[in-house]
Amino acid sequence: MAVRRSLVLGFPRHDTIFGGHVTSSVAFCAVVGGISCSKSGSLDICSIGLIAQMACDIWNAETCLFAAVSGAKLSCIRHDLHSLKKGKLSITDYVAKIQNIYALIEASGSRISEAEKVEVVLAGLTPDFDAVFTLASFSTETLPFQRLVDVLLEFEAHQNRGVQELSI
Repeated sequence: MAVRRSLVLGFPRHDTIFGGHVTSSVAFCAVVGGISCSKSGSLDICSIGLIAQMACDIWNAETCLFAAVSGAKLSCIRHDLHSLKKGKLSITDYVAKIQNIYALIEASGSRISEAEKVEVVLAGLTPDFDAVFTLASFSTETLPFQRLVDVLLEFEAHQNRGVQELSI
């Protein structure tokens, strides 16, 4: 073990939130590093390098936990994206929901390809849009996302005009 240097410092008492529990800073240091504290609240520091290393280890552990949680949330958001269905929504509302989810994913630093965007939109369509689905499926090139949206909006408007003409 490294040469131990003792340094007695006045350590003001304040509360720290750690792991969902409120503990005093002196107790936190004692638990983390086996550092002894005097009754007066002074701190007997055995090695400043040891404390710096412990702080670094804690930071690295927290970073790993944050990355795991962020990865899990991103997976959940991607699942929501791929399970989204048009249902009774208008094309405008359906595409807006999808674009909101795209924005969340891209804000996390992940990218969504143009092909995946098209795939997601097509997968959630109702059978009323089978003609558009067939057209896009048999296309030799991937239909650009915005072009697909334009086609769907036009197809929906055409369907709505047909319904209005039948009701007259």
